[in-house]
Amino acid sequence: MNIHQVTSREKHGKKVWYFRWDDPISGKRREISARTRREANLKRNTLITRAEDGSMPISKGKAKVTDVVRSYLDDRRQGLKMPRVSDGHLANLDVYMRPWSAWPDRPIAAITSDDLKLALRDLPYTNKTKRNYLFAWTAFAAWLVTEKYRLDKITDGIKLESSQAAEMWIPSEDSVRTLVTEADGQWKPVIATLAMCGLRAGELRALPWENVSLNGGYIRVTQAVKKNGVIGAPKTQKSVREIPLPGFVGAMYSELPRNGDLVFPGSDGRQMSPDDLWSGVRKVIRRSGVEWRHQLHVFRHFTASRMIDLGWTPKRIQVALGHSAHDITMDRYGHLIQRKSFHDEGEEMAHGYA
Repeated sequence: MNIHQVTSREKHGKKVWYFRWDDPISGKRREISARTRREANLKRNTLITRAEDGSMPISKGKAKVTDVVRSYLDDRRQGLKMPRVSDGHLANLDVYMRPWSAWPDRPIAAITSDDLKLALRDLPYTNKTKRNYLFAWTAFAAWLVTEKYRLDKITDGIKLESSQAAEMWIPSEDSVRTLVTEADGQWKPVIATLAMCGLRAGELRALPWENVSLNGGYIRVTQAVKKNGVIGAPKTQKSVREIPLPGFVGAMYSELPRNGDLVFPGSDGRQMSPDDLWSGVRKVIRRSGVEWRHQLHVFRHFTASRMIDLGWTPKRIQVALGHSAHDITMDRYGHLIQRKSFHDEGEEMAHGYA
């Protein structure tokens, strides 16, 4: 394995030390950087030692991502080579590792830091939540090195974008309208509810018929499916709320079979799994050919943008979306509210000059 010498370059006005090495597993040239020359040399010497003592069999690096992630979760569950974690923590860890399912058949050694940067950037969450994902991935990356699946810690150098740099993506009205039109069966009211009512995925999966008032034209949210699959209280106390149900969506509900307590049950009659929910919606997205980024949470962004366009006050939007505080609503959608007034403010500034 060829490991190049440490050198430096300027990046954002600062000197960065790095070296490159040829990965015998993926066949790619990789780079490891450091803030100081001493740190870069230490990393290089560590890599040389691992390469010389054969501490990384090439066969392990060829293992598929899906199999390696499963082994890692089993390790954490049983406490074989890492401290055992609680069931609640394991449920969170399972969620944090789901983005890795985007590369199920790729060798674990072929995953690059750029892959992870893009996956982290595309998560439809705040930086606070993304930080939890990155923390979990960093622990997994350390485990990969310890278990000799990789020579390098893949998460080194990955940083979160600033909240100002991350642009919120919102589907267009035409895209959402196309999805509702193209959907069939229960997926038509599922997509319409996500887009028009702004329910969280867990709230939709736990929605009971007794909380739907077709005559009154509203939905009452009192429960949600938790990460451990159990139906319980929604995310926060403010998440208990009543949401307007548009008439055309209510008409879809009236055509659904009532085979149990839940409006949208899974195939077994119990609550639908998160994977089945996303899989069903994704099939409609692919069939319709509309542009789509991220997963289900962007429906809530669409709902919020519709409310803003209709002139709803921030407080009313907060109540409808079930945010625990007004600040959360403003942090996430304040720029959209501000953008809506740009035209009028621009005209006021130009008064008397045009």
